[in-house]
Amino acid sequence: MSDQTRGQIIGVGLVLGAGLTLAGVGLLAFIIANTSPIDARMWAFLATLGMPLGGLAGYWLGRVEARGRVAGIDQGIERVSRAANDTATLRVNVAHAMRAPAQSPATIIELPTEPVFRDVPRLPSGVEEL
Repeated sequence: MSDQTRGQIIGVGLVLGAGLTLAGVGLLAFIIANTSPIDARMWAFLATLGMPLGGLAGYWLGRVEARGRVAGIDQGIERVSRAANDTATLRVNVAHAMRAPAQSPATIIELPTEPVFRDVPRLPSGVEEL
């Protein structure tokens, strides 16, 4: 976005903001001029009663947001520290594997090539003799 476009957007925003502010002030002046004193007193009384409630609601919302922010920071720190721990553990394991002595080659066991079983004598009837 060019500087000229940015300036145009800011200018339009300032003009619209000023127009809305003037409209709000004019509406407020119109309401005040056309309200009876009894209605004005009623609104003042209700606003006075509502101020502590608004303050308490703001305090409660602030505490909730602060707890959420702190919990989010704690969660982020926990994830970063877990990732750092995993990285450090991996580096240590790789270093140990590189320093480990070479394993001796596997020993090959040669099996005898002669028949292991002896010939079992057989009786003339075909039954084996033990």
